[in-house]
Amino acid sequence: MNTDSKIFLVDDDPFCISIYQEHLQNLGFTNLFTFCSGRQLLDNLDKKPAVIFLDYFLEDYHAAELMEQIKAGSPRSFVVIVSGQSEMEITIELLKNGAFDYIIKDEDEAQKISELMGRLIAASGCNEMAAITNTTNTKYLQVIMAAQEKVRKEIAGELHDNVNQLLGASKLYIETARHDETNRLSLLDESKTILETAINEVRKISRSLTASFIKIADLKQELLQLIGGLQKQDSFMVTTAIQLDDLQHDPPAGLQHNVYRIIQEQLNNIIKYSRAKHVHIGVCVNESIMCIQVNDDGVGFDPGQSKKGLGLNNIIKRIAEMHGSYSLITAPGKGCSWTIDIPLSIIEQEPQAHY
Repeated sequence: MNTDSKIFLVDDDPFCISIYQEHLQNLGFTNLFTFCSGRQLLDNLDKKPAVIFLDYFLEDYHAAELMEQIKAGSPRSFVVIVSGQSEMEITIELLKNGAFDYIIKDEDEAQKISELMGRLIAASGCNEMAAITNTTNTKYLQVIMAAQEKVRKEIAGELHDNVNQLLGASKLYIETARHDETNRLSLLDESKTILETAINEVRKISRSLTASFIKIADLKQELLQLIGGLQKQDSFMVTTAIQLDDLQHDPPAGLQHNVYRIIQEQLNNIIKYSRAKHVHIGVCVNESIMCIQVNDDGVGFDPGQSKKGLGLNNIIKRIAEMHGSYSLITAPGKGCSWTIDIPLSIIEQEPQAHY
């Protein structure tokens, strides 16, 4: 490979294309071809580019969907994924499928491209190519180790936030049934229903560890199912306002997953502690922000004196992972109100709390 080699730049954002062009031209590369869709890329693979810079999210394709076709049509091309998100699972999956590298869109992007092209242009023989392969394999192993640690933490959170709550509720029904002969059968039936839900949740956790992304329709359906279970309870009334139809693109799976778990965790808190009579759940999209509201008229608490439990800490941790901000308004006897704003694209900022 040399500075005359063909390089494809594939991104549906013209501004990003211009940035890549500037970076590469500054390095001496001028044989550049630009495309704004996955379809255009596939139609031009016969040109056999040396390098393909490929945006992860395109309007018609995801990079993961394109990798197999790229490798079949131009197997010698080096594919470099460029994305605004840094999900470890996505990185691992793309490297497994043949991507050479994965670059995050940030302030160090120019330096990363420069280092990457330096490694590629140095590969003029077998020894040099082997060195590049070893470097990539080392990076791959580092990514795997980091991802494994992240997955362990996520599983621990899932078991507490969801499965543990369900199993605890089932145990409570069984213990009550031991002493309540009149309602024993109905209590055991309810416990069985909860256990079946717990089994399904474990299956969901297993699937989530292998899925690359989910559709926004899945999030809406999951939330409606979660809320539907609450509406069957006699202890409080639930009202909802879930408006996700204005989303033009599916946000990252991690965002959708965390939104679901945040709402689920707070609803568990309401059931266990609030003694509320009315609960309102709202999810909507305002420009580039997803807004979540969970309000209840229960007993509330003093956030200044109350020690944060694992459940509350998990909510705050999930908001931080999505670079969001939140407002928590509560006081003894005044109920509890969460307002959470999550950016639909990754924003490098610390979570802000407002009490």
